[in-house]
Amino acid sequence: MLFPVLFSQRPPSCQWEPLSIARLPGIVLWAWYRPAHLPTGVVVSIPAELLAAFPAGFPFTLGDVLAAASVPPQQFQAVSLFGYEWQPAMAVTSIVH
Repeated sequence: MLFPVLFSQRPPSCQWEPLSIARLPGIVLWAWYRPAHLPTGVVVSIPAELLAAFPAGFPFTLGDVLAAASVPPQQFQAVSLFGYEWQPAMAVTSIVH
């Protein structure tokens, strides 16, 4: 059985990595762990085809994305979405689930 690598133990990505949402087979996002501009974070990209397929809202939550990226809730500190940043994480509790 394979276990995901804890986020705290992940090395920086060398390229975009697929990020599968466990409860939604076939839904794949892209992740870049510890990029140079965010060495303690992860950048997630939502493919254009998903944006087009779900114009009214995505079938996954921020909690799904964090779980797929192996980011424990206690390590989650902020989120930046479409250029807006919310900090601390408690401000976005409602969008995590």
